[in-house]
Amino acid sequence: MSSLSSVLFKDYFTVSRDILDCDRFEDLYFAALHGLERVLEAATSCLLLAPEKGPKRLFIGGLSHGVDEEGLARYLADYQTLDPLARNTIRALTSAKSEVSILDQLVDYRTFRQSRFYTEFYRPHNVHHVLGIGVRCGMDTIGVVGLHRPEGRPAFTAEDLEKARLFVPALSASLTKTMVLDRLHERDWLIGTLSDKQDMEAILILDERFSLIFANKLVTTLLGKPPLLGQPAGAALPEPLVEACLEAREGVTNAHISKREFTLPQGLRLKAVVEPLVGDDRRVRYLIKLSKASGDATAADALAGMGLTKREAAIADLVAIGLSNPQIADRLGISVRTVENHLRSVFDKAGVNNRTALACRISGRTSPMV
Repeated sequence: MSSLSSVLFKDYFTVSRDILDCDRFEDLYFAALHGLERVLEAATSCLLLAPEKGPKRLFIGGLSHGVDEEGLARYLADYQTLDPLARNTIRALTSAKSEVSILDQLVDYRTFRQSRFYTEFYRPHNVHHVLGIGVRCGMDTIGVVGLHRPEGRPAFTAEDLEKARLFVPALSASLTKTMVLDRLHERDWLIGTLSDKQDMEAILILDERFSLIFANKLVTTLLGKPPLLGQPAGAALPEPLVEACLEAREGVTNAHISKREFTLPQGLRLKAVVEPLVGDDRRVRYLIKLSKASGDATAADALAGMGLTKREAAIADLVAIGLSNPQIADRLGISVRTVENHLRSVFDKAGVNNRTALACRISGRTSPMV
């Protein structure tokens, strides 16, 4: 470390101070990437964000310097799973090992130069030597900083690893801070966004890392349990819904809206419409509108054929998706006793004697033996 001190002392404090002073992701990107490029003599760089959990990919977004936006988008869509340095860095972070690694130490370069990843992505972007810095918040992986040198320049060395490792605490602290501040900004942004969307049946909003930042009560009505704000939703979301978010993200520049239908474990089929939303900070969020799939028309037909009143039909519909009497009362703004009275009338008109049989009658399924 003594060999580094005389050279790095001033640069370390200057770059670390700039990183820690950042309050926005875009400012951090500029301070971190430009500062680290200078200290580590890199030509280009990128800052990639990792999903919290769920989606089967290493990264779901990021920013780059020296690599154009189209190149970054192609990396995220087609090449990230082929990147040996990214895989190694994420794996090391999740096992609490070293946060910093060099591509030259991970691969046989003679073989690697013949790989699809190198020939189709690295070579066209003039990337040859790469140093990766993993960033963590506690034990959770936040992302990876990649620093690049072109062919013909010296490879990154063990001394470069030591230099890079000095900046890990500042990067982790600043990224954590900017994410907390982002949450506060999102709260204000959501108020304005949702004020025009109150007519929708059920609304979820996820941030770019697939964490839940908003869900109205009707989401609980459809999904059967309340999602937890700030928790990684990706692991709990049906895979078609995650795919719809990723598809919507790739088409964000032309306001692409993605649609999917999927079936919940309890048998209810839902339709999801995913719209990418870009705030003033240029970050992408996912507005998800949930409703019963049109193929569930048998439910509407069944209710219409029972001769139910409007209130009885609403209660029967909520019973069919698994709500209890107190939940139905809360949803409709009536007392539990009123729900019970209406439900007795519904049972009589439907010719059933319990909730399970009513749900089966509405959905068109054969009623189980009771």
